[in-house]
Amino acid sequence: MKDEKFKRKLTAILSADATGYSRLMGQDDVATVQLLKRCQKIMDDVIRRHHGRIIDSPGDNLLAEFPSVVEAAKCAIVIQDSLQEPLTSLPEDRKMRFRIGINLGDVIVDGDRIYGDGVNIAARLEGLAPPGGICISGSAYDQIQNKMAFDCNYIGEQKVKNIAAPIRAYTIKADDEAAGTCSISQDNDAPQHRLRLVLVLATLAVAVTAAIYLWLGGPNRETKESPSTASQMASGATPEKPSIGVLPFNNFSADKEQDFFCDGITSDIITDLTKFRQLSVTAAHTVFQYKGKSIDIRKLGRELNVGYLLKGSIQKTDDRIRINVQLIDTAKGDHVWADRYDEKLENIFQLQDKIIQTIVSTLAIQIGDAERLRVMRKDTKNYRAYDYYIHGIGQMMQRTRSANSKARRLLEKAIEFDPEYASAYVALGWYYMIQADYGWTEFIDQSYHRAMALVQKALNIDNSQAAAYELRGSVYARTGQLDLAVADLQHALELNPNDAGLQLEMGHVFFYSGQTERAIQHLETGLRFNLDWRGGAADMELGLAYYLRGRYEDAVNIVRRGISRHKDFVGHYITLAAVYAQMGRVDDAENAARKVLKMHPFFEVNDYGSAFRNQSDREKIADGLRKAGLK
Repeated sequence: MKDEKFKRKLTAILSADATGYSRLMGQDDVATVQLLKRCQKIMDDVIRRHHGRIIDSPGDNLLAEFPSVVEAAKCAIVIQDSLQEPLTSLPEDRKMRFRIGINLGDVIVDGDRIYGDGVNIAARLEGLAPPGGICISGSAYDQIQNKMAFDCNYIGEQKVKNIAAPIRAYTIKADDEAAGTCSISQDNDAPQHRLRLVLVLATLAVAVTAAIYLWLGGPNRETKESPSTASQMASGATPEKPSIGVLPFNNFSADKEQDFFCDGITSDIITDLTKFRQLSVTAAHTVFQYKGKSIDIRKLGRELNVGYLLKGSIQKTDDRIRINVQLIDTAKGDHVWADRYDEKLENIFQLQDKIIQTIVSTLAIQIGDAERLRVMRKDTKNYRAYDYYIHGIGQMMQRTRSANSKARRLLEKAIEFDPEYASAYVALGWYYMIQADYGWTEFIDQSYHRAMALVQKALNIDNSQAAAYELRGSVYARTGQLDLAVADLQHALELNPNDAGLQLEMGHVFFYSGQTERAIQHLETGLRFNLDWRGGAADMELGLAYYLRGRYEDAVNIVRRGISRHKDFVGHYITLAAVYAQMGRVDDAENAARKVLKMHPFFEVNDYGSAFRNQSDREKIADGLRKAGLK
């Protein structure tokens, strides 16, 4: 039969098999079949939850396919964890343990069945897994590396039955403390693979968190921008009001764990500065990219588009803290102000206030007494609670699963020391939001519910918490409640109009809700001082917003700027494919479309457009993508 009679596709295949099944049947066939049926029911439920499809389940075998390798790997980990429950009351010799193999491969499709080496390799990998374990191919590992937390061991290139070429093989298991990369022994000649970040903006729920409790700064522009705004942004226009970037404070303590304390203090100073309406502040996520790097002050000032940089160091002992700070004019490279503080740790609040007030007065910012009190007010007087809180924020900024878990424990300790600490409740709420956004939980709805409960607790204590309204608005956005999201984010902006992260989150919501002009206003404003929001998604959203308004040159300019910082973000090439197609640049459009399919083989125009509320927006985006050759 000729090959062209069959369709082919690339898919993630999971193969599972019970170890010692014949032995168990020989001991007690009735009990074994009952246990097998119970295990199969568990696997069936987990596979469906992870968007998989069971192809066949003969005897003690199971074959399933998934549209995503990440979902297949997460599913396998959850299966192995879930299968522990029916085994707890059984003696060791009666426990039924499954091996699982996963492969990403090309298969032949015949109705509901699939065939080919892609399937055979998954079955062979299953045989390489330990009982109760998971073994994946190199092609599968390349897709999940750094996308999820897991412990991994490279077991080398394996020669398996009926497969001509050796297969790179890895065993994986769940590990909250792992970074999602593989430990490779020196004896193995394994190539290093870098993951391409494939972010498909199919729904608002995939918005990778901009927050991590970073309250970021940016100018508040109410006037409508001219069509040349994108070009000005790409080249770096000078803001009208004083602008500052706060570089991560260096840790001069002997204890490396104090790095998180230093990061937390830096973030808290940024947060306080963003509350001044007359000052523009670079976002924390942007400046933290320069942590530990040797910098040229003048060059960095141009890159960040700021007139001043604050840098410093912290040395913390058991009961004392020493802080050195320097405020530098980026145009001249000269020190405007420098000071050294040596205080008891319990005076940390007063010390921070001194630093903030000195910066404000040095930059000749005029503020009234009411605004000064609003900005300087701390919502705890318990320095032990604050210490745990600062360490928690520092951990959260690492953006890893293990650090996020440590942040939760630290924030819970902060609340133990001060049960009325509103900011700590909000930060703990962000923990649950991040957990859901990064796929670090199987119970996303529960995480959102928990975040909302913590927001309400914080607002019951202090209803002037801008970050609380930001968090609640972000949850609403991710659950598709766009009108409620807008209301909360607008309230947050009223409380803190100088927050670039809020501006971008607001632009994000307006963009998908069909209010394109308002989206452009907020995205342009936020991007001036937050250059790396959500891994390049804001550049993509602004580019698409320009596209919807027919501002094709502006769209190209802003997306090219995004590519210069995030060249592996598929959203940029999706946008360029549509824009170039509408501009009549056929070769450029087709080239962008090829890059989309290379980075995301499962891309579908209809799925991509489903996130947009307005039918006309969906149709215009789909029209451009189809003209570029995407389907």
